[in-house]
Amino acid sequence: MDAPLHFKAVSVILQAGEKSSVSAADGVLYQMSGSTEVSLDGETKMLNTGEGRFIANGKTAALTAGTGAPSTFLHFFLVSAADLGRPAETPPAAVKELYHTVQPIPDLKPGSYELNLTRITFPAQMPSNPPHHRSGAALYFIISGTGANTI
Repeated sequence: MDAPLHFKAVSVILQAGEKSSVSAADGVLYQMSGSTEVSLDGETKMLNTGEGRFIANGKTAALTAGTGAPSTFLHFFLVSAADLGRPAETPPAAVKELYHTVQPIPDLKPGSYELNLTRITFPAQMPSNPPHHRSGAALYFIISGTGANTI
């Protein structure tokens, strides 16, 4: 993508058995609770708690919440300023924006980028890690407990 990019994160809830779809910029779904069946490019995968799935820009994925409990997942993605306000998931999904960068991510050059999601567990009272360098950008999200990024 040649336009400047922003990070965006939303929380999505689908009631048990409900169907939705998603078509947005490059993004990763991360299942928080319940389960979601994700159908993309002829392949279907059930996401359970703690699992994720990449959805590429320009692709449309069909989403179906598992039975018995609502499905709650996070959707992290890179989006152009023009698409910041555009909903990613279709109704009846209940979508709540959690965060987006106000300014584009600095120093990203035009072109495509690798987008991945890494889950890291820190022990309680762990001291802050020393500053480190990234070749791109990073968005930190605390899944449970409390914490602060002090770097």
